Amino acid sequence: MVFHRIFPTVTTVLATVRTLDLFGISDRAGTAILSTALQDVGIISDSNVSKVGDRNKIRLERTKTRTTLSPQSVIEDYDHHQFGLNFDG
Repeated sequence: MVFHRIFPTVTTVLATVRTLDLFGISDRAGTAILSTALQDVGIISDSNVSKVGDRNKIRLERTKTRTTLSPQSVIEDYDHHQFGLNFDG
């Protein structure tokens, strides 16, 4: 009996995560949408399930994106001790 190990391919889903945040879609719904889109394109099939995403991956990428973008959104005026917070959207 031969057992095949499936190693998932780690890819970033940065654009997907930004879009999910933009429309307020939950992690679970986002995972379903992402998996369905990958299946429609042919990246995921019955024989190749190595690139299936999960809810935790979406959540992790959201956390990374938010911590990366947060420092870029704050503008400080050191002369007048004021700061501003910019929202792009």
